[in-house]
Amino acid sequence: MDADIWDHQCQGNAGDKFYVDGSVGFLFPEIYETKSDLLQIALGHHLRAGDLELFVKNPPPAGVAIGAGVVDVKDPSPEPVEEIVGRIERVLEVLDPNQVVLMPDCGWMNRRRDTVWEKNRRLVEAANIVRRRYQ
Repeated sequence: MDADIWDHQCQGNAGDKFYVDGSVGFLFPEIYETKSDLLQIALGHHLRAGDLELFVKNPPPAGVAIGAGVVDVKDPSPEPVEEIVGRIERVLEVLDPNQVVLMPDCGWMNRRRDTVWEKNRRLVEAANIVRRRYQ
């Protein structure tokens, strides 16, 4: 079977709470041994923002994309577009843009559909702003 393998590093989402306290640094660099095509990691929530630094010490190997969560799904209110733009720009300071896939953090199951729609709309708007700035 020809398929891309995505590795989702969930830190939990029961009742909008994390199961993993602190950094997910314990996963690195061994996480790259999974031979995944994409490693998804939550970076949108303020408690996870520091995990971006893990990629400074442990850059992803060639051929591995990073699904960077840049929208906080634990907060039910849509964040301002410029806040998402700032998160994207921080990701691009650390990771090669050719290896980045922009995503929300995981956990839409706990949100109303209209909230999910609006947060995703703002993610697309932020991504378009960043593309215009850097193309």
